[in-house]
Amino acid sequence: MTETTSSAKEWTSKDDEFLRRNAGLLTTPELAETLKRSKTAVSLRAHILKISLRCINSGWDDETHSQLIKLKESGATWSEIAEKFNRSSEACRKAYVRALKKRDYTQCFKPSMSNTEFATYTYQLFNIVKNSPLATEHTELLSEIEMYLTDQVDCAQTVDETQSVEVKSIE
Repeated sequence: MTETTSSAKEWTSKDDEFLRRNAGLLTTPELAETLKRSKTAVSLRAHILKISLRCINSGWDDETHSQLIKLKESGATWSEIAEKFNRSSEACRKAYVRALKKRDYTQCFKPSMSNTEFATYTYQLFNIVKNSPLATEHTELLSEIEMYLTDQVDCAQTVDETQSVEVKSIE
């Protein structure tokens, strides 16, 4: 028998979970870059875990995703949005969820995220959880988290305002 040595990086349960959550949302090169692995390694692991890496796009590009998010955040109904994009309400809703996930992923890994941006991002994620079916089972915990996050957003804004004042005084 011949012994082989491998410098292959072991897959952790955290890596597998990331792959499961983001397969289809991110391209294979994006997954590989984030996981610090080769595209081949990502493809093989996805095959082993029986995960499809096919990106679900359905003709929605970044610009249309951006318009979709703006429309929904401005209070438009799914019917109004569907009419604007000439698609079904369900297709628009699904595209909206994908657009938010991709936007949140991009913001999360943005190298120069300020304290305010990070605190705001965290608060947005909290609001998603707060409006989920699980929220009814954990109301006390969620109210404590909300109080903590509200304090963090206020602190982060104060820190950013202080930093911008210092920068202005140097100039």
